[in-house]
Amino acid sequence: MPTVADYLREQEKARGKMEFANHRIRQAYDAGLDTLVAEGSVNFERLDTEEARTAFTSTTVDKLVEPLRAAISAMAGGYDACNEALILNGFYGFTREHVATYVNGTKSKGGFESFMQYIDESTGYKSAMEIRARAPLGVLNEIPAADVLRYAGLEAHMGRMDLSKFGLKEKAELVGEFKRNGAVTPNFLRDKPYISALDIPRIEVAPPRM
Repeated sequence: MPTVADYLREQEKARGKMEFANHRIRQAYDAGLDTLVAEGSVNFERLDTEEARTAFTSTTVDKLVEPLRAAISAMAGGYDACNEALILNGFYGFTREHVATYVNGTKSKGGFESFMQYIDESTGYKSAMEIRARAPLGVLNEIPAADVLRYAGLEAHMGRMDLSKFGLKEKAELVGEFKRNGAVTPNFLRDKPYISALDIPRIEVAPPRM
């Protein structure tokens, strides 16, 4: 049976994976920019040529692929365009084709913020990040309500709570509140479906209970 500590560790792992993905995206974009450097500065006007656009796209994607190359090569059929697209889409939410579409578009000279706006709005990047963020909820869902309430210092008040209304969403909110503040306040508990306003206790700050 998983514990709240297990859930918190999975949260940190998920956060680390998202940070790593975003770090690689920035690195990849900067590597692409390097192909446009002339006389000590980035010359976006070079993107007017097909040769420069191809170099920018290939260099950017090669950097995105670096930590995934072994996984792609291990797939049935080995490293090919289809397998590359599958792995890139699963990890980042976008593929070589998306990068090429951006580089060939009218906003390609807008810098990194423009690139991030494009992948955020026009690819599956946001969905890929949300999937990572939600992955630890599977662990939390297996943790008994009593263990979550105990972690948050509410064990003594369980008898006055309607645990049938204490679902996954409520578990996540409560753990998050206690993790951030080291306590659960009456203001936080107000309007929660699992406890009557008349029964909201005054909770003293207590150390997390794993």
